[in-house]
Amino acid sequence: MKTQYGRGPWASDEAEHDCPLQNITIRDALGSSICRVFIDDAPVLDYNSRQMANKKLILAAPAMAELLNSISNWLVCSAIATPEDMAQSFAPFQQEIDRLLVKAGCQ
Repeated sequence: MKTQYGRGPWASDEAEHDCPLQNITIRDALGSSICRVFIDDAPVLDYNSRQMANKKLILAAPAMAELLNSISNWLVCSAIATPEDMAQSFAPFQQEIDRLLVKAGCQ
């Protein structure tokens, strides 16, 4: 049986916070808790900036998984597709990869 992750998109509860130095809960599209990102209330900027980067990466995970699945299917199709067909679909994949890398804070 395939294990399913929480339905995306995932969102943080930061909009519900009354101060910026609170732990952040990540929830799936149904509102179930996925994880908690711990924020230091000292604040220790190195730690908190790393935690905020982790939050971005976690929030991008469902879209990244979906894209990887699409790319995997695309690669399977490459065995029977023409080079022209493969070349046509390359640019949209590259754009989506770039968009997700920005969303995840990797670029």
